[in-house]
Amino acid sequence: MVSLIEAARICQKLGQMEFNRGSHGEARASYEDGKKYIQRAKGTGKASPETSQILSEIETSLRKLPREE
Repeated sequence: MVSLIEAARICQKLGQMEFNRGSHGEARASYEDGKKYIQRAKGTGKASPETSQILSEIETSLRKLPREE
């Protein structure tokens, strides 16, 4: 079974691949999914020091995406 933190990291990597393909909407959705997994991990008390780092990286990636029109 995949942990919530691992799922967030997978969403982050998927978002990066989608961004590189030019699929910015799909990348945004993947990053948002990753953020949800992080929030769930924090809510269940399963957050690790790595959790904050992953969340920061995801939020930085979201800010780099072009604005939706």
